[in-house]
Amino acid sequence: MLLSHTGGASLHGFTGYRPGLPLPTTDQIVLGAAPANTAAITFGPTGTWLYSGGGYLVWQAWLERASSQPLPSFVREQLLVPATALRSNYAHPQPAAEHDAACGYDPARLPGFCRLNQPEHAAAGLWTTPRDLACIGGYVATRRPDALARVLTRNLAIAGYPQRQGLGLRHRPANGVNEDAGHFYEHSGLNYGYCTQFAFFSDGRALATMDNACRGAAFLAARSLCRVLGWPCAGANLGVR
Repeated sequence: MLLSHTGGASLHGFTGYRPGLPLPTTDQIVLGAAPANTAAITFGPTGTWLYSGGGYLVWQAWLERASSQPLPSFVREQLLVPATALRSNYAHPQPAAEHDAACGYDPARLPGFCRLNQPEHAAAGLWTTPRDLACIGGYVATRRPDALARVLTRNLAIAGYPQRQGLGLRHRPANGVNEDAGHFYEHSGLNYGYCTQFAFFSDGRALATMDNACRGAAFLAARSLCRVLGWPCAGANLGVR
């Protein structure tokens, strides 16, 4: 329920931290304790879809205890390395070696600096590239069909949305009408100064687009790629949340 946004958890998303500010731990974020800049995550009635990055932090806290590993190293071992997504990391701030990491453009929220730090790893903290995201989609589809089977068995209809959602992934009808060309999974992403669109099919086809002004370019590019490639995702309203 946490990963499908139906667990009743509060806190839609996270605003991030300006460079130089102390960063909270996962537990401090969950509890709303200093130096976290968000309130404690609370729970209301379950069963109704309510987008909650807070629920993902509760899940992260559980995962770290269950695996005895911080989420960044767990995800690297279990997903990023097997998928050859080797430019992806959860480092905040970014290491000096990542000298070509894009600066976000959002004058209102990034006044005079390049990016915010996002210690909320599971919900907002992944640094990645379009290639890496496409590799992740292809890997999950072709090498982890068990994971996609769990998505399908746990997906939920969302009132007013043209897709179902399970374990974090949206499952849209191809072309917004049917699924004859195979299952189609996607999710968009937004942090201040950055937007991305990620989509893949059960046969391993995958695409990802990004922009660092967040004015719709990533979503338009994804729909254009679907049309050019002849993939049945062009009419699925990519980027519509």
